[in-house]
Amino acid sequence: MNRYEPARWQAAARSRPDVAEMKRNAPEKPQQTFDKSPYILKDSTREVQFLFFRLAHTRGDGFAWLPKERVLCTGDASTNGPYNNTADANLGNWPNVLAQAEKLGPQFVLPGTDPRADRRF
Repeated sequence: MNRYEPARWQAAARSRPDVAEMKRNAPEKPQQTFDKSPYILKDSTREVQFLFFRLAHTRGDGFAWLPKERVLCTGDASTNGPYNNTADANLGNWPNVLAQAEKLGPQFVLPGTDPRADRRF
């Protein structure tokens, strides 16, 4: 975010009503980040592992893995079809990152970009 913001946010606000209606000059920075992989949060019923497999779609690609449920949340590192922007991608390493994620053996994959998704979900 330090590299590209707030310029990208402000450009998006000019062309996207959903961003403009937030009436913000920049995106909110994360309140918590992780610097080791896996970074694990768990309580008495659920475990979530935050994983980093290196640069693919962007420098900040992170995956959320729920091992008990076998659910993998990929962000924009995977999509349902040709809906991704590769402007900040490492196209050479991206397949390696997805191969590492696939080794987890997910039953369900929740991609980051899909034309059917919107904020109502």
